[in-house]
Amino acid sequence: MRWWVSVISLMLAVVPGLAAPGLAQTIGIVLMHGKTGSPTTVINQLAIALQGAGYLVEAPEMCWSRRRIYDRPFLDCL
Repeated sequence: MRWWVSVISLMLAVVPGLAAPGLAQTIGIVLMHGKTGSPTTVINQLAIALQGAGYLVEAPEMCWSRRRIYDRPFLDCL
């Protein structure tokens, strides 16, 4: 597991209210990968940790991913 996933997991466990029962299930988080990245690589571990803490997580494959590499104009991607 990458160090930042461990840090975020620790924060969720230690900081009061961040993962309060019921509260996390109402908070949605969108994770976006970088250019030529993928939602199934580095941010996947973070998504799993956040989901494990009860958060609603989406990690869409953006049009600048390695597989899609700008299959649409940049402004359409946003």
